[in-house]
Order: sequence, then C-alpha cells, then structure tokens
Amino acid sequence: MIQRARRKRLKIRNLTRNPDFSVRLSIFQVFRSCSNLNTLLYLSFCIFRIATENKGKIGN
Repeated sequence: MIQRARRKRLKIRNLTRNPDFSVRLSIFQVFRSCSNLNTLLYLSFCIFRIATENKGKIGN
C-alpha cells in the first residue's frame, strides 16, 4: 500500500512538471476552493494582468 502511494505521488510530480498541466491544476484548485464569484474575480484579474503586460511589451 505504501509503495502504491509513493508511485502515485511520483506520477503526480511528473505531471506537475508540465507547465500546462500545472496551470490547469491550479485553476481547478481555485475553482474547487473558492465560491464562483471569487473565482471569476480572480481569473478576470489574472487575465487583465496578462493583457496589460502584453500591451506594454507591444508598445515598446
């Protein structure tokens, strides 16, 4: 049983090394932990930050 748990942990670690998967996982955790309103506010804030950063790069 302990060895199986270790294998699962290793698999999860290997998956979280993939940045795309870790982003999805973090968004999923936010959805699970927060209410819908807070989640929407947080995600919209993140999208807004990314958009403003990209605008600054394009401007330069």
